[in-house]
Amino acid sequence: MLEESKVSSTEAELNPAVKEMICSMIRRVHEDAEFGLRTLADIVDTDGMEGLSYEEVFEFLSASRIPRVESDDLAKIMDSDTDGVVTVDELMGAVDNCPVPEVREVPVVNTRPMTNFEDVECPTPSAMYKELRAMAMKFLGTRKIRFEEAKDAAAELYASITGDVEDVIEHRTSMCQLIV
Repeated sequence: MLEESKVSSTEAELNPAVKEMICSMIRRVHEDAEFGLRTLADIVDTDGMEGLSYEEVFEFLSASRIPRVESDDLAKIMDSDTDGVVTVDELMGAVDNCPVPEVREVPVVNTRPMTNFEDVECPTPSAMYKELRAMAMKFLGTRKIRFEEAKDAAAELYASITGDVEDVIEHRTSMCQLIV
């Protein structure tokens, strides 16, 4: 089964991925793993007895959508004294006391070349007109428009060109003259 790995011929332990899943569930409740586990155990405890029955282990693991059969197999692995109840100590031992994951700072490196915006030339009005005219011809070439619909088509073209950029661009007289 995926959840267990054989340590010896008689002893089984939880798979590291399962351990991490259980520890992350516990740490969502509280940073201190044992306190978080005790809190979760109190939440899923239905019989008032100390420890978790296999049914309660299933309820505990159901948040991770683990099927009942696999939940029972995991409970058997965690139940080290095979008394049918998984105590907090047994569960903490099965997950190696939920070691705190190592968090390392990862340096952020900008891999894009720096460009001086003052070195970038703005397009000339004639180049802008040529580009807009090409876009308009392509736009109009895909539609059959009657003269009465030209105004609406122009508005649709303008909207397709500008999109959400209108709110960001500072309008200039030359730009407005090109569009009108």
